[in-house]
Amino acid sequence: MPDDAATLEGDSDIPRTPIEGEGSGSRQRTWAAGGARIRQARTRKGLTRAEVGLLLGVSESAVQQWESGYAQPRPDRLEGLAKWLDVSIEWLLTGGAIPAVRSAQTPEEEIVLRYYRRIPAAKRPQVMSILSKLATEPDPKPD
Repeated sequence: MPDDAATLEGDSDIPRTPIEGEGSGSRQRTWAAGGARIRQARTRKGLTRAEVGLLLGVSESAVQQWESGYAQPRPDRLEGLAKWLDVSIEWLLTGGAIPAVRSAQTPEEEIVLRYYRRIPAAKRPQVMSILSKLATEPDPKPD
């Protein structure tokens, strides 16, 4: 299974084929590409199927059905998946946009993010200005 989002951008990358045992009673993998994107985002976040199920109020089996392409999550579940997996609903549905990093990647970033979220909206431009200056100014030369 490919790991990078770019290989999952089009539905043609993962064919929509019936499972073994063709015939009128066989189930169809109608959402295989979307399921692969859910699996990719879940594993990137380090979550198990059971953990995703708990977060969304569904069974581990439901998450497995989504990931295998035999079932598509309802719109409210897609919204929850996007939130918990830090991807866009658009990416889950179409693979059209590579998921952006929407959360802290280190403990230090998490602390900064928590402080930033406590700052009143009117003061946030000042914080952004300070951060911009700190990020673009050269380091001072040691004495």
